[in-house]
Amino acid sequence: MVRDKLWDKIKNAGSDIKAIMIFSADTEQGYSLKMIGDPKRVVIDIEGVELIKIQ
Repeated sequence: MVRDKLWDKIKNAGSDIKAIMIFSADTEQGYSLKMIGDPKRVVIDIEGVELIKIQ
């Protein structure tokens, strides 16, 4: 899938990369997301709802 290939390029672009990808998905929210970079933030799933948690 194009989205996965793009995400792989972003992940492999370097160690100082910070990015978030939000895309349509068959979930309760109607979207899903992926994050890379900022270790202070992580994606968590609470009963099917994806949230960003600041640690």
